[in-house]
Amino acid sequence: MENVERSLQSIEWPDFLNYYSGLCFSPAATTLANEIHAPASQAESEQLLGLCSEAIHLLENSNFACLQSLHELDRHFDLLDKQACLSINELFEIFQLLKSSLEISIIFQNRDNLAKTPMLSNEFSKHLDCKDLHNQVNRIIDEDGGIREDASEKLFSLFKKQGRAKRKAQEAIQKELKAAQKSKHTQDSYVDIRDGKFVLPVRSEMQSEFRGIVVERSASKATVFMEPLALRNLNEEISRISLEIEEEIYRILRTISDILSMYSRDLLNWYTGLRDLDLTLARGRVAKNFSECKGSSKPIFATTFTLKEFYHPLLHLPKEEVVCNDLELDKDTRAILISGPNTGGKTVILKAIGLICQLAKCGFYVPAEEGATLPYYSQILSHVGDEQSIELSLSSFSSSALIIKEIIECADHSTLVLIDEIFASTDPREGAALSSACIAKLIELGSMTIVTTHFSELKSLAEEFKAVQNASMQFDQIKQIPEFKLILGVPGKSWALETAKRFGFSNSIIEDARARLGTTHQEVEALIDQLHKDESEAQREVQHIKALKLNIEKERNELQQAIEKLREKVRTIRHDLHEEYAAKFRASMRKLESLVDSYKEKLKNSTSFHEEMTEAKSAINELKQGFKGSFGANVDPVETKEHTQKKYLPQKGNSVRILSSGILGSLLNEPSQAKALVQAGILKIRLDWNEIEMADTGSPRHKNRKTITTSSDCPAEINLIGLSIDEALPRLQEYIDLFSRSNRPSGRIVHGHGSGKLKRFVRDFLRESAYGFPFRPGDESEGGDGCTVISEVES
Repeated sequence: MENVERSLQSIEWPDFLNYYSGLCFSPAATTLANEIHAPASQAESEQLLGLCSEAIHLLENSNFACLQSLHELDRHFDLLDKQACLSINELFEIFQLLKSSLEISIIFQNRDNLAKTPMLSNEFSKHLDCKDLHNQVNRIIDEDGGIREDASEKLFSLFKKQGRAKRKAQEAIQKELKAAQKSKHTQDSYVDIRDGKFVLPVRSEMQSEFRGIVVERSASKATVFMEPLALRNLNEEISRISLEIEEEIYRILRTISDILSMYSRDLLNWYTGLRDLDLTLARGRVAKNFSECKGSSKPIFATTFTLKEFYHPLLHLPKEEVVCNDLELDKDTRAILISGPNTGGKTVILKAIGLICQLAKCGFYVPAEEGATLPYYSQILSHVGDEQSIELSLSSFSSSALIIKEIIECADHSTLVLIDEIFASTDPREGAALSSACIAKLIELGSMTIVTTHFSELKSLAEEFKAVQNASMQFDQIKQIPEFKLILGVPGKSWALETAKRFGFSNSIIEDARARLGTTHQEVEALIDQLHKDESEAQREVQHIKALKLNIEKERNELQQAIEKLREKVRTIRHDLHEEYAAKFRASMRKLESLVDSYKEKLKNSTSFHEEMTEAKSAINELKQGFKGSFGANVDPVETKEHTQKKYLPQKGNSVRILSSGILGSLLNEPSQAKALVQAGILKIRLDWNEIEMADTGSPRHKNRKTITTSSDCPAEINLIGLSIDEALPRLQEYIDLFSRSNRPSGRIVHGHGSGKLKRFVRDFLRESAYGFPFRPGDESEGGDGCTVISEVES
């Protein structure tokens, strides 16, 4: 445990927790945020990550300012468990808890929140409703934390008595003040209250001449505050009433405290629920802050490491100053050896990786591009920084050796080990040998190990172990400055001589040092230089390809937008042309309809009527052909917007309207037939299906058309019992249409009682129908209220 705590300190976990706690709303959550511990299992970590995702949604859609009034209440619950009496301030803080609980419950009643935050919503649905308890406390405590004067009838009466007594005392003291000023007993023109009594400031030398009792003296002894004898009884009455008020307030607080103690477990549940919600919302704020910086990702636990564009979680810098890195490792990689220049960013990379793994484990989003994956580590053990101890007589090497030994003893296959500058504080050859042995042991244990080093000998471990990868921090050889970029697969130089030169060492010292390195070292350094140049060239190629890809994507999007604009323009032109020709066609149709109306008087002569209808149909077909020839064979001007929205195929027995004439009739055959056969009075007319439509009997346009239906075509009643409203509607429409064209004096619609829905539907339909038929419930002989009787409209 000590190893774990020390490790977390070395990667700056306490600093992150301090940052996290600052994003909490409530004092209760702020305190707890600095003490959070990692969950015991991967499943718990994944649950916390799910809650963090829900918190992000809530923060975008709701306001949680009410949590700011959530105080630490652990002491309050101890008092309630002991059945102690709460003070006014303590009761007010309990009231704020109840008020916040009510406001939060309203947020979780929102349908969108319920759908998108199932875990949090489910958690809060377990809590009992606190509205009644809130109202009880609110009758005693006001919004400012004071006792309400009407908290009880007795208290209200006492406050009124106290007010009257104080007004009397004020009137009396003002008289005394005027008299004292007149007699020169006081030179100040104000009244004071001391020890709950109205007093006057009297000059010390006039004390014996003033009729009153000394209550207090000023610090300079020049003034005494005296209670006039005339006010003594009034002051005593005020004091007595004040004491009664205090006793009544205590009684009220005692009563409400007893009530609250009965609900102490529920209060504790509300309190911990709100506190935990605040902690979860703060996780969401961390994720949003990462997004605003460079990127934020919900990590997925896997066997591989994939961190794109990651950075240190505590780098709160402007976007352009944050240097991001990539880390992609397969499941077989067990060790990374990072070398490179001093002040090149090795330690920051080490801490960033450790912090990111700890963040994921504790249920936080990580600062990286979306799609981050990493293994779940049961423990993170690190040694970063100099741990030398004067008290324990430990040198830097001794302290490091002790810590690394303990790390190896605790490590296993689910451990992340981070070691900065391994054994750097001893003989380089012996330090390198010991480092190699320790890394080999950690690989054997299956731990994931990341080490920073300047030992050249360690760079050859990648040849010895397939599980080892070299890495380095990029250095700008031209500008002679570090670039803080991590490069996998390539070892790095320390660039010590170049850094020393940058810090002002003379050329003679630099060249002398270079000569002392020997030719072999220089050859190795030259080889590493070439590797870095090749890597830089490859990086430039990658960046060039990325830039080309972005340009291609941009041009593709622009082309797509241009095509869409062109398509929209074509659609607009076609629509405008369609409307233009359809308008012309409708004008022609209106002329034809006028002509058809004039032929209706000839209905008695069926042969003549049929001939006239044939001529009208021929004229309509000619108009259609002309329209299609002008606009396109696939466009029918009859199929205007308003037609296509409502059109559906009628069925046998339905009431239909002939589009060319507006005449109503009944369909005699099924839609599967090639032509529609319509019975219009004594005529049977065969028409194309697109020449008829379902009759809209409620349309005022056709309300007053002459009928050609006899009473024998319309039954005396229609039975709708057992039908749904959707099933009853077409039958009711058809019956009303037939009745409108018959000479029946009345008709009966049988709907029964049932739930009453069908009856209400029938009567609402008749009430809103454009036919305006009078209707009434049936009498006993007609079937009572289980039917509705309609009659002709009076002329």
